[in-house]
Amino acid sequence: MSTPIPSQLQGTISRNSIEMLWEKHRRTINTVAVALVAALGINYAVKYYVKAQADKKWEAFAVAVGLDTALEKPGPGDNAQAKFGKALAGLSHDLLDRIEKADPSQLEKAGEAAPPEQAPYYLWALAQREIAGREWEKAEATLQRLKQKYPSHALCEVTQAPVQFQKNKKNEDDAGAKKPKAPDLEPAKEGSAVDLLLGQIARAKGYTEPAQFAKLPIPANAPKVKFKLKGNWGEFTIALLPEKAPKHVEEFLKLVESKFWSGKDPSEPGVRIDELRRQGSEIAWQRTPMQFHFGLLSTKQDDRTKWNTTDKCDHPIDFEETQLGHFPGAVAASFEGDKSCIDRIWIGAEDNPALDGQQVVFGYVVEGMDVVKSICEASFSSEQEEKRGSGKPQDNIEILSVELLP
Repeated sequence: MSTPIPSQLQGTISRNSIEMLWEKHRRTINTVAVALVAALGINYAVKYYVKAQADKKWEAFAVAVGLDTALEKPGPGDNAQAKFGKALAGLSHDLLDRIEKADPSQLEKAGEAAPPEQAPYYLWALAQREIAGREWEKAEATLQRLKQKYPSHALCEVTQAPVQFQKNKKNEDDAGAKKPKAPDLEPAKEGSAVDLLLGQIARAKGYTEPAQFAKLPIPANAPKVKFKLKGNWGEFTIALLPEKAPKHVEEFLKLVESKFWSGKDPSEPGVRIDELRRQGSEIAWQRTPMQFHFGLLSTKQDDRTKWNTTDKCDHPIDFEETQLGHFPGAVAASFEGDKSCIDRIWIGAEDNPALDGQQVVFGYVVEGMDVVKSICEASFSSEQEEKRGSGKPQDNIEILSVELLP
């Protein structure tokens, strides 16, 4: 057996250089660490404050020009295509609509008070507002002011390609090719975004609308028919154009006289508006002009399950080539099969050129366009119809009376 070493003879392990350094400079190291953490915290706080101020500043700008509501927020169940469509529609359509409705004086005032990084965009928005109102001289003056005050801004800077989009050249040889060739782009146009917009204004000033695209003026002696709706929905008046659509106007007036759409006596209900169409929430990338339809006799019943949308129309007539366009307020007969249904009517609240030539326009709303729009904006009867942008109105919108005005 080995004899244990006495405790007084046992040695101790000496501290290494790092431990000695730590003991010697512990306070200094702690102080430096605390200072470093504090500096990082202060730096983060400063950056957060600066970013918050920038966010607040640009949020005010977004509200002023309509960006806050133009970009429609995607719903929880939207797929990638729906999200992209909503964003695209917001930028390409709704934003311009908001700018068009903006108060020019407010844009001007906000631009004067804005910092240099924002002021050019306010001027740009103001010019867009003036263009929407066809105030060409004002828009040109606003853009010239933008060029003079901010010549080095991205909107005013002259580059080889101020707009990042180039069209493909048309090449007839590519039509029969099995494999598509590499895109051959049109050459970029040198200039600035402001110069391009000034060029568009110059072309717009010199543009003359073709006669076939102009809305026909309503003759003073045109027959007028007033529709009164039940409840608080109001009334609207349409002017008929017998010189353009003699058969449709003749048959339409016969139905007015027979009280086809309204009740033949106070106890009999009138037909209800059975379909609304407008922009759906799930198809934002495809514009759907607002319009509504009525004429189904089954809609006189309160029980909607008895409404029959598949019945053939009771008063079909031959199609007439009227050359009348679907401008806002257009009154058109529904087209079914090879016949025009004068008893089933579409009334549009917005321009809808896609329907030109597909159904017969025989009149226009001349009074009560606000009522027509409010009907088109009525709530749908289900969320699915709201998403689709087509379906029955939630409330029964009943035709109370239809009369030919003297």
